[in-house]
Amino acid sequence: VQTYPGREFEIAHFDLYRLEDPDEAWEIGLEEALDHGAALIEWPERLEGRLPSDRLDLELSVAGEGRTARLTGHGAWKERIE
Repeated sequence: VQTYPGREFEIAHFDLYRLEDPDEAWEIGLEEALDHGAALIEWPERLEGRLPSDRLDLELSVAGEGRTARLTGHGAWKERIE
């Protein structure tokens, strides 16, 4: 877990690639990061559906020599990006 200070809250980066059990994410501080700031989560499928209901998903795809980004809002985020 890497944390970055923000103006109003911390941003925590979680790379869950090596996670063997979804409960490990909570052991390394995911709940605290979500309670006190924001979390960027790589390999979210390792949480086996235990993602927060209010979240903003960002999916990056290769497009030629660049990348495209797709944002999908869930819960309270859904109305914010539509």
